[in-house]
Amino acid sequence: MRYYPHREVNEEGIKTTIAETGEYSSRKRLHICCSHIVPSRTAYQIIFYPMAYQPPVHDVIVVGAGPAGGMTAWKLAERGARVLLVDQKSVVGKPVKCGEGMSGFALESNGLPTSASYIVKPVEGTKIVSPNNNYYFMKEPGYCVDRAALDQWLVEQAVGCGAELKLSTHVKNVKNVKNVKNVKNVKNVKNVGGWRVETSDGIFSSKVVVAADGAWSRIGRMAGLPGNSRMSKGLQYKFDISQCPGELKDREWIRFYFGSAFPEGYAWAFDRDRELSVGVCGQGNMARALKIFCKRIGVDASKRREINAGMIPVGGMNASVSGDAIITVGDAAGLTNPISDGGNHVALYSGRIGAEAIMEYMGGSAGALKDYENTLRSSPFNHPLMQEGARAMHRLGDEAWDFFAGMAYGKTFADVSKREKAGAFIRHPKNLLHLRKAMTISRAARIYRRYGW
Repeated sequence: MRYYPHREVNEEGIKTTIAETGEYSSRKRLHICCSHIVPSRTAYQIIFYPMAYQPPVHDVIVVGAGPAGGMTAWKLAERGARVLLVDQKSVVGKPVKCGEGMSGFALESNGLPTSASYIVKPVEGTKIVSPNNNYYFMKEPGYCVDRAALDQWLVEQAVGCGAELKLSTHVKNVKNVKNVKNVKNVKNVKNVGGWRVETSDGIFSSKVVVAADGAWSRIGRMAGLPGNSRMSKGLQYKFDISQCPGELKDREWIRFYFGSAFPEGYAWAFDRDRELSVGVCGQGNMARALKIFCKRIGVDASKRREINAGMIPVGGMNASVSGDAIITVGDAAGLTNPISDGGNHVALYSGRIGAEAIMEYMGGSAGALKDYENTLRSSPFNHPLMQEGARAMHRLGDEAWDFFAGMAYGKTFADVSKREKAGAFIRHPKNLLHLRKAMTISRAARIYRRYGW
């Protein structure tokens, strides 16, 4: 027996189905069903039966259109998956919650062009400034980027590959209605469609859900995945470039400031050609810290034209970032660079490898999502030395920062000879107490330079 479903005939969900049986008849007949005239073989009966409302089924629903969600949706749609990308914002990428700097390696290793609309300008690397304004350089070519334009570019790629986008859409609840506990017992993983996603724009279902909804990740928590154990705060002011003091105008370097004024964090000042970005991150009162910092660098905080703020997961990768047909990516997975607290690079990386894992999972590989989690856990962003380096930086006092920045003043540490380093310690022997922390920071910095900021 074969069934041919047709149009609904009433609002209660009653459907009409034609059941065809018997031997093939060479005499073609017609039967009428829900205003359709359908060519048929022999039609024996018309069966009416009630059916519950079935929400539209997608392969994957991605919640959050930031860099992690955009990358995931793009790479899934590029491989032919039916993707629904949902974001509660009315405009992709806005408001911005980012310092808007990225290394060249971060873009290139994830297949993003360095000549697209989101590139503001190239830089040689970072200038590290101590509390007394000593400074040294870390050469790591990168870019000032327009984060909103980056998010929009990624979403455009996803939509161009066939993904469906819904903005101004709030996700109310997600439920694993199929409740598939063990994918190995399912004969065809492609047919697993266990997620029911209730939104302000209707109800949808999918085989897999991706939580890309930021540091607090409501979606991950609703699905039973653990959140991040520790958060840092970030606050940024943007000014017209005319407000930028001459000493901050620098086409080649972006500046990071360290010291006790920024507990467990740092400050930054980026000359972005047409605008100046000034921000702080860490623990404590960020509004107060930023106003003091603006005064230090000679910028009138009252003349800011834009304010950006957000939370940064700094507790390391979440205890679990995958479950039954669900993964978390980017900030939602607790993924940031421990040294810089930056999340753009690892957001792109997790989105890219997450999409690959989902395609393998839907193709029948039961352990693919767990493999995704294991890959992230063994990545450089989760390297124990990176966490140790970050802790050592936070424990380094102002005098020590001034000492080490003075040792390499105006140079990179690679340009400082062993003789110069020995002479600095001989002149200031008490800083030998900080040597172990400095060596830990140096080893972590090598990983940081290799994999980018």
